[in-house]
Amino acid sequence: MAFFKTVQTCVLSAAMLLGVNTAHAASNLNKQIFEIMTTHCNDVLFNSDGGGVTACVEASYRYNEWQFGYGLYGATAERIGGGTPGDNLRDLARFTVGLGQLKQKSWGDYALQGHVGLEGGIIDKWSKKLQKATHKIFGAGYHAPISTKKTTFVGGVSGWARADGLQFKDNRLALKFQPYSHAALGLDTIEAGVGFLIAFQPLGATQNMALQMPKNGAYLAPIGGDGIGMFAAARVVARETLYSGLRKPAILEFGTVTQYTAFDMVKLGWSASCTTKPYKGAPKADCKTEIRIGYVLSSLLH
Repeated sequence: MAFFKTVQTCVLSAAMLLGVNTAHAASNLNKQIFEIMTTHCNDVLFNSDGGGVTACVEASYRYNEWQFGYGLYGATAERIGGGTPGDNLRDLARFTVGLGQLKQKSWGDYALQGHVGLEGGIIDKWSKKLQKATHKIFGAGYHAPISTKKTTFVGGVSGWARADGLQFKDNRLALKFQPYSHAALGLDTIEAGVGFLIAFQPLGATQNMALQMPKNGAYLAPIGGDGIGMFAAARVVARETLYSGLRKPAILEFGTVTQYTAFDMVKLGWSASCTTKPYKGAPKADCKTEIRIGYVLSSLLH
């Protein structure tokens, strides 16, 4: 019930924003030069502390078609209520940096990316500090993660592709039905998935909404246009070192995402999503919210 209440709040809030002003949407995208997007995800609003990826911090820097970024991800067993019998997930954090290209075509868009990074050891210590600070902000109790793995190297390649699909337009909004797929191959993550995004965007938008990729460091934090969207996705997982030998071979995910650009340069976004149990012994679905704040710096140059 908490997830559906969150979805309802998200959709209604974004609808009000779009109703107030659709003229700002994507008005500067044709002259875009440089853009920054930062995100933070956490499960604390779902009365959870673990049971999968419990927190993350990401940032992406885009220059025309090139994109660079980093991400820090912390996974722990569920700690609310003193833990759950059979939930044997070890505390582990991962930090990655990546480089890639985002391409727009007549049929849709796609991205090709590569990443390198570290997990365990020193990264666990960074994640511990992040989680402690976040829980203090929300006034939630805090259970310090315990590092159980030495620092190890990770790396790999990934990509995604989306078709524009069906579109219906009126004088203000466009309704889009967009299928997409993604895959990652690396020392840390081997997976492939498909999804479907239903999005309402301002009629003049020249940039599709950002796709919500799995939070595992294999994909750069996405950058996209304004709107309100809901998505459903499924993926098969052959390897995921965040969950060690406990990974589930198949995962479903559902969620919603919104974004609004203020003053033609400040992007404000919010999302909520839930996956099925991501590993063996997980007590429940892995649900998170995400805050997105970005800047279109090209607006300052014109």
